[in-house]
Amino acid sequence: MALHDDIRASIDSVLETSGLPGLVYAAVNKHGEIVYEGAMGERSANEPDTKMTVDTNFWVASFTKLVTTIACLQLIEQGKVSLTDIVDPILPEVAELQILEGSKGNWTFRKPKTKITVKMLLNHTAGLRYKEFTKLIHEWTVETSHPTEWEGGIEGISLPLVAEPGETWGYGSAVDWIGVLVERVSGLKLNEYFRQQCPLGIKNTFFGGDAPSDPPPRAGGYARGPDGKLNTFELQGTVPLLESNTFHAGGAGLISNASDFLKILACLLNEGTVALMFQDSIPPSLIESLHNPTPETEPGLRDVVGPDIAKGWGLSFMITKDPLPTGRGAGSAWWTGIASCYYTIDPANGIATVCLSQILPIGDPAVVNAWKKAETELYRGLQVRSAGPDLSASHL
Repeated sequence: MALHDDIRASIDSVLETSGLPGLVYAAVNKHGEIVYEGAMGERSANEPDTKMTVDTNFWVASFTKLVTTIACLQLIEQGKVSLTDIVDPILPEVAELQILEGSKGNWTFRKPKTKITVKMLLNHTAGLRYKEFTKLIHEWTVETSHPTEWEGGIEGISLPLVAEPGETWGYGSAVDWIGVLVERVSGLKLNEYFRQQCPLGIKNTFFGGDAPSDPPPRAGGYARGPDGKLNTFELQGTVPLLESNTFHAGGAGLISNASDFLKILACLLNEGTVALMFQDSIPPSLIESLHNPTPETEPGLRDVVGPDIAKGWGLSFMITKDPLPTGRGAGSAWWTGIASCYYTIDPANGIATVCLSQILPIGDPAVVNAWKKAETELYRGLQVRSAGPDLSASHL
């Protein structure tokens, strides 16, 4: 019980001093056994006396990219598509995208010299950027009233390129397009593909407009203001991509919880075809952009693993090539959802985790603090246990 108590105490200490309303932290080993799961604080400020529980659902946003990438890799394994394929025949809309240049009131476009491949979409080198992460696209969408990633739909992800394909790494709607590719190659809507091909005992993971009949309650949303105070923020009715039952955003549309997502992460702890996902897919000339992935318009995405940690990018997530001070091993993977959710996959130690909250903007410092403290206690406890006679999950 010491491990459980220490992790919980580390998170409670942050909740008590930061005003953080609540979160869920959980860990699984490579055998699929739960090592730790805990829910702290309240589920929603709009529903008094509602306690956070481990089955609470969250908008996990960019966690969706991991599942969509797995789906695409399944199609690659089946020989239905390849990493080197130019996407034009499957995604003619992408073939029409041009590079945006200029400035407010004086926009120009030019045709890219390089064709976009499946791999470029999977590793974010296609030249696409989210509006929320790039000043250029932000100003263009505001001036032209063009739909954005928040809207969902093909139009919302059909934003101009900001760079020549293959020449930079940058975060954007590329994996949303992979979701469209999966649908067109498989002949299934993305929700149906996930249900049929990625079951894994998952019960409560779904696109917002495709909820099961009796899903677990969702965590309430919050937005931290410039004064540091948290205000309630209703995601339902505010983020259109979460309401669509026709377009399933492969980059950001999933609702999920700790139990379901740990099942996915546990599968990735084991060697096999997923090993491709953990290979650094970014050439050395592009690595510099990974050392500060801070969005121009959303400074909250800090380099939460530290600027001195060597990094790479696999297929869906950042790779930390060095061990972390928390105890996470070299070669581990992690990524985030925009409402301050985090997952980690540590093959060297056979451990994966989720830290789930629902706070905007991304990279909320209180959540990051709680996440790091919990991870430190997790690895410290596992190290202590490894020196003892009994390593079974039931004793952790």
